[in-house]
Amino acid sequence: MNDPNGTATRFFDAIERASFAEIEEIYSDDVAIWHSNDDQTQGKVDNLAVLKRAAGLLRFRYQVLHRSVEGDVVAQHHQLYLTRRDNGAETMIQAAIFIKISNNRITQIDEFIEQSAEERISNLLADPSR
Repeated sequence: MNDPNGTATRFFDAIERASFAEIEEIYSDDVAIWHSNDDQTQGKVDNLAVLKRAAGLLRFRYQVLHRSVEGDVVAQHHQLYLTRRDNGAETMIQAAIFIKISNNRITQIDEFIEQSAEERISNLLADPSR
């Protein structure tokens, strides 16, 4: 039985733990991941590579503000806390994400992040004293 809420929880937990094998298992082979900041869609391989690079520098922590499930779609509003691994500096971004799930695997993600998020992430990574 498809469990969209359980699959979404497992997905975000796997990101927080940097468990890439689990994320790879949760993604369908033809997953499409769209981001509002660049209006680009990534596939499974490209998205996993980005997550791995980011996790080498940052820890991820999600604070879910609202989640609803309608059929096979999970809609979630969250705050994502990004913390540098080397010095503990942190920033937070607001995001809304829509995740389509089939057979407990993610087939599509549409992620909307606040406009200033990219600049704050760049500043966090650029300034080692922050």
